[in-house]
Amino acid sequence: MDKQQLEMTAQEALKNLTDPPSAEDQQLCLSLMQKAEEAAGSWVSTATHYSEPGYEAESTILFANWNSEGKWNQETREYETTSNLMPLLCELAEKVGFAIEWSDEWSMCDDCQGAFRISGDSYSWTMYGYVTEDGDAVCGNCIIEDPDDYFAAIAGDHRKAITIHGVDPTQHGYARVNDEDNKFEHGMFGGQDASPEAIAITLKSAGIEDFLFSIDSTGQFDLRFSVFAPEDVIEDARQALKEGNTRCEVDPAVALERGLKAAGEVMNAASDDGQDGVNMVSIDLAEGTATSTTVSPEDFIKGVRS
Repeated sequence: MDKQQLEMTAQEALKNLTDPPSAEDQQLCLSLMQKAEEAAGSWVSTATHYSEPGYEAESTILFANWNSEGKWNQETREYETTSNLMPLLCELAEKVGFAIEWSDEWSMCDDCQGAFRISGDSYSWTMYGYVTEDGDAVCGNCIIEDPDDYFAAIAGDHRKAITIHGVDPTQHGYARVNDEDNKFEHGMFGGQDASPEAIAITLKSAGIEDFLFSIDSTGQFDLRFSVFAPEDVIEDARQALKEGNTRCEVDPAVALERGLKAAGEVMNAASDDGQDGVNMVSIDLAEGTATSTTVSPEDFIKGVRS
């Protein structure tokens, strides 16, 4: 059964749904998704429950790319839809009672198979889990039960931090280096120039390799974080950060201002060079610089990763 046939079958299934939907309707939906995977490579995965706080599943959760497929028509300069199969299956799945999520926004815990987000849904969101570079995933519930491997995976790395509320390093041999009422701040407002990289360099220069960053709160343009070190070196860690560098070379607010100015300049230059396509500008907040890239409309629609 090809995509077009599957689309027609999905449309018929939507027309013929019982009220309320029956178990047979659910089985037909799952059967169509399996055939879509076989015929079109439209991969669908499932989970029985959420680990993500604030979510509850009354039925099986389905994860997929529910977008339609299409292509850019260079002659008409328009986007043309070539398949509505996945939107139809998404509609069918919701109507028969399944929970629907987008596969690029979620991961499944390898231990308990609970689903947790890997893409934020609010400014205050932090990941309730951890995904390794090899793709292994563990949710916050399982980490809270035994955080040792989690600590080992993120220790000493300024690019990683505890993001799971409920994981308390002080219950596992660590102590907070900064005062609890004096958290580090990094963001786009002037003076929020604490640098995890500078802090890591300072601690390592003092011979302290085992330390943990922990996100305390996040906002639209900033975040607050703390640093933890083993109890037996906590005074050395505090002294090191008291005397050493903990700040960015350039205040992020200043770097943003420079980057936005540079972005305007490179965008104007890109518009003047006559290239056909979509101009994209990326700002390097560490340097306060900007670079421009021109991509085709089709590549832009497919999604571009800088």
